[in-house]
Amino acid sequence: ANGSKKGEGTGSAPVFLRKTYKMIDTANHAIATWSDDGKTFVVKDTEKFAAEVIPEFFKHNNFSSFVRQLNFYGFRKIKSDPLRIRDAETCQESKYWKFRHDKFQQGREDLLVEIRKSSSNDNTEKQDVEVLKQEVATLKEELTSVRSEMKQMREMMEAFATR
Repeated sequence: ANGSKKGEGTGSAPVFLRKTYKMIDTANHAIATWSDDGKTFVVKDTEKFAAEVIPEFFKHNNFSSFVRQLNFYGFRKIKSDPLRIRDAETCQESKYWKFRHDKFQQGREDLLVEIRKSSSNDNTEKQDVEVLKQEVATLKEELTSVRSEMKQMREMMEAFATR
């Protein structure tokens, strides 16, 4: 009886959630995957995820739009705890985006029907602000990185020119 229930359950879950579940289940683990305990999922490479994975399931390749949808459904981005990340991984893992929702778990597709889009406009606006803050933080990090690379290139060019 439980097996037939699962099938019905997923059928009435929102399309976005079913597609996202399948995305994480089938994605290349180097790009996106479930956490070890299956209670969260991680996007390890946002650029490849946007360019290769999102378009397979949706009519766009915009990571920010994807994150906004997750927020509408009550998903939360989990910040990496810098104290728990080993130094060697800091650079790579700090770029990971980890998401959590109590009803979005590996092997529990039957729970998807219980996830509801938040209806409160106020809540949605707060989530939008949160998404924008995250985007600004990401852009600031990228800008810092690009500035550093440009400085290194300028120094290399000057060193090369003085030979």
